Amino acid sequence: MNIPPSLHPTSPVQTPIRFGGISAPLIFLEKNPLAETVFKDVLGFNVPKIIFTRTPSERLDVATLELSNTAITVGLSLLLPQLVRGLVQRVSAIPKAELVGKAAADISAKARLARLGASFGFMFPFASAFWAAVFFRNYLTVERSNTANFEALIGLEKKGEAQQKRTPEEEKRYQLHMAWKVLGIGTALGLASGLGFSLAARRYGKEALPKSLEWLFSKFHLRGEAGGKIADQKGFFQKLGAVIKGNGANQVNDGLATFLFWLAPAYLGWLHAARGPNEFKEQALKAANGVLWFSIFTPMVVKPIFSRFFKKVTGETASGTSDSILRRLIGKISGNGVVPTYEQILTHPRYAPVRDQLMKLKNKQFGIGLAITVLMLGASPQILNIFLTRRRYEQEQNEKQQPQPDFGSRPVHPSLVIRPDSPFKAFENRQHPLTVNPALQPETPELPYGVPGYPYYGVSPQAYSRYR
Repeated sequence: MNIPPSLHPTSPVQTPIRFGGISAPLIFLEKNPLAETVFKDVLGFNVPKIIFTRTPSERLDVATLELSNTAITVGLSLLLPQLVRGLVQRVSAIPKAELVGKAAADISAKARLARLGASFGFMFPFASAFWAAVFFRNYLTVERSNTANFEALIGLEKKGEAQQKRTPEEEKRYQLHMAWKVLGIGTALGLASGLGFSLAARRYGKEALPKSLEWLFSKFHLRGEAGGKIADQKGFFQKLGAVIKGNGANQVNDGLATFLFWLAPAYLGWLHAARGPNEFKEQALKAANGVLWFSIFTPMVVKPIFSRFFKKVTGETASGTSDSILRRLIGKISGNGVVPTYEQILTHPRYAPVRDQLMKLKNKQFGIGLAITVLMLGASPQILNIFLTRRRYEQEQNEKQQPQPDFGSRPVHPSLVIRPDSPFKAFENRQHPLTVNPALQPETPELPYGVPGYPYYGVSPQAYSRYR
């Protein structure tokens, strides 16, 4: 990397410059990933989704789920890592100092296995809580409104006229059963993986892990800091926030953990607990939009563009190449590199000559990232779903109201028409003796059976005598 002479560190590290205005809270959020995640979750997701609703019932339904997801994020992140690490420490006999605080390169293979136990012991219940929250939300909605019909909830149908598969009581039992079932599966997976890796760490005698376990460790272990202000705030949420924060050193690794244990469980839970085809389609659109912006557009387009802007200001040239053809292509378009943090901009001497410019650029990056979250992830899917669902519903109603074809009035094939002079026609038009006076019926000559001219040609005399 070529650095201009004016940016070479020719002086000792300077005292951090304190910026007022908007920079101060943004610096705080960047240093506290959990706080940043909650801030963006509430402002970027919860508020737009709650605002853009169709009825008060839907607004309460959406608010219940969105605030539950935020509560799960905060509550489990503060409490669960400490409980899981305590269990892993007892079973694996690995000191707590090796479970948090030390860099991954400085710990033994046993400690790495124990960290994997702590990681999955936390992440499986964490993921299942988001999945189960949707079923709990459905239960509360049925409890309040006495219906599980999505069209009635959004105002397209009247509650009394809406069709339901189950009675309200059956629906509540089903939703609670599914919620506890999902939570149970997540907790069981967390306990099994936590105990399994801990027991393996206790008995492991080699100095290095196999390549498969090294890969697993590099992708999913919690890099907790010692003496954490918030439990694991620089561990799991350093992974979860990496896609929008742009921690370039572990961008792919952190994005994978984010997707598998945070985004995917929430989206799959929405689809699994959908209360009808229209809600399923709405949630599918939200899931596709979230994956597009979280996992593709933001890390592979927005972040590299800002990286290029930063390099322009500092005079650095792009360095390093990627093995991925797609990443190389995007790198040529938008520039490679890592966007520096606020702390690096304020403390590193090589950024001192252009510090003001970099701080403004960093603020713009945060603002654009928040705008993308609000507009593209929060508001746009809601507005688009309102339009699409109403149009689908109106089309369905129009199809139901169209007159159905009368198949009985369709012309009959000539081969099926009975001729007026056919004996079958005479048999069909005969008069029953109980309804017509036999004395008034004209006498017909008795002709032998099977002779043309016989009034009921093809009918045996015995059958004919029964009808006489």
